[in-house]
Amino acid sequence: MNSLQPDSSSTPGHGRLILLAALLGMALTPVAVWCAMLGYDRLDPMCGSGGEGGIACATRAFVVTMMSILPGLLIGVGIGLFLASRRDRRVRTLP
Repeated sequence: MNSLQPDSSSTPGHGRLILLAALLGMALTPVAVWCAMLGYDRLDPMCGSGGEGGIACATRAFVVTMMSILPGLLIGVGIGLFLASRRDRRVRTLP
């Protein structure tokens, strides 16, 4: 009779690794974008004048930062999958 071997293609802990990478991507990407927007606003002469220009710059920085959450999630998932595949290859090659 055939005995089925358990599938060893996935090592436990890959889901946690991918989730952690996704959460880090969701948190770190908006922080980096916000810092870049602050630097950009320092160089933009319209942002230093106050009034409507200052409000427009703050709104633009907020919107761009919020829009970076989804790409950060996708980047984090991609990095998590890459790390999980490398970890899986390393586990398979060990005797």
